[in-house]
Amino acid sequence: MSSKLAQTKNPGRNNIRRLLDSFEITGPHGRHVVLVMQAAQMSLRDFKTVFKPDGFDESFVKGAVQELLKALDFIHSEAELVHTGPMLLSDFGEARPGPGPHAGDIMPIQYRAPETIMYIAWSYPVDIWSVGLTAWDLLGSKRLFTAKDEDGQVYDAAHLAEMIATLGPPPPEFLKRNPETTAEFWDDQGNWLDLAPIPNNRSLEELETKLEDSSGFIAFLRRVLTWTPEDRPTARELLQDPWVSGKKGDE
Repeated sequence: MSSKLAQTKNPGRNNIRRLLDSFEITGPHGRHVVLVMQAAQMSLRDFKTVFKPDGFDESFVKGAVQELLKALDFIHSEAELVHTGPMLLSDFGEARPGPGPHAGDIMPIQYRAPETIMYIAWSYPVDIWSVGLTAWDLLGSKRLFTAKDEDGQVYDAAHLAEMIATLGPPPPEFLKRNPETTAEFWDDQGNWLDLAPIPNNRSLEELETKLEDSSGFIAFLRRVLTWTPEDRPTARELLQDPWVSGKKGDE
């Protein structure tokens, strides 16, 4: 990563926390590598928790999303890493090299993209999914997906039920990618098996009402929060999104 940062002119390089040095120390459990990173202030998530529990204003979040997308454009197009974690981009401990496809569990539970829940091969689009959820989190006080049922139990069926309520049912082509896992949640005709109830009143339009450009934000979310990962735009493409850029389609 350090060599890539030194060589590139991609503007996203300025949004990556730099490794300054490393050394080893010996402790009671053996030797450990210590990384010396560029100094950072409080994360946006911590800042929101302490000072803005009801969410940041829309213009601030647009700016934050722009910077996230610049960083992702760099790590996807030049560093060839899938970040896999929640934004912002500083911790690469769970990053995966190369476009993949990759397999295995990744991401905090509430941030998991559909393909990871369904054990379908994943790549850069999982990071785009995270951008959408990060934008939602920064704007409001509640997460879009909790992965919990009405009794507070956390499990995959509850998470998928929330996605169905918010995004609509998954396309048949998506379900065909892993028939074994699909059979755990849907019947042969693609009908939900009701392992968790589908919540009511959870469309994006019903959930988001407070923003000045609510329709623009919802359109942005519908681009990034898709069942099929290939339908999600790249980070570079999203930098031109009307809601992110503040420009209308004819500008």
